[in-house]
Amino acid sequence: MVETLLDVSQLASGPVSLNVEDVDLSALVTEEVAQLREEVSREGSEVLLRIAGPVRGRFDRARLAQVVQGRLSNALKYGPGKPVEVHVEQVGPCARLTVEAHGGSVGVSETPGGGATFTVSLPLAGPKA
Repeated sequence: MVETLLDVSQLASGPVSLNVEDVDLSALVTEEVAQLREEVSREGSEVLLRIAGPVRGRFDRARLAQVVQGRLSNALKYGPGKPVEVHVEQVGPCARLTVEAHGGSVGVSETPGGGATFTVSLPLAGPKA
């Protein structure tokens, strides 16, 4: 919650600066899943990683780690005891991270003039059993 408040205060004060570097998204996701093993175990869940190989790009490692942690924590919170599938793949010139628990998706598109628009789609009927 503290991180969220800090992020909100940063957004309110102006554009967020990124520390972009060469990052392997597959390795970053594997590391973040390993760090959450205790929480995963406590929730009675398991994380199923589906990673075909390295997916390298220019990302802000810390911000991307926050995204991965947030999605995994959310999946565990709202799907305790259920397996969480995490897919990392390269699709053309883009990296794709999918965390499936609700059967939904998160998309991102560029915003004219810079920035991005994030879209979360969830099935109204809830996750498939």
